[in-house]
Amino acid sequence: MKLEVEFVEKFAVSHNDPELYSLVKAAADKLALSTVDKSEPFNWSEDFGLFSQHCPSFLFGLGAGEKCPQLHEGTYDFPDELIETGVEMFWGILSSLQSQE
Repeated sequence: MKLEVEFVEKFAVSHNDPELYSLVKAAADKLALSTVDKSEPFNWSEDFGLFSQHCPSFLFGLGAGEKCPQLHEGTYDFPDELIETGVEMFWGILSSLQSQE
């Protein structure tokens, strides 16, 4: 008798809408933030993958530095100093969307 067991965690893939890239990039540029376009996808996912199945979406990260544990690691502690940058990014994106109307 042979038995094989495999555990698989299934998460919806987050698909970035290419048309939203310019909004996110422009907001980062306006804040003089450096950006990194990853050539390979992250090997983890978020609930945002479910959103991208129903509406245009774009998942981006705010870098906390190479010495910061990765998101979802047990020792990860969100760096509060990123809050202002995150708010400014979203404000820039929303302002761009509003000016398109």
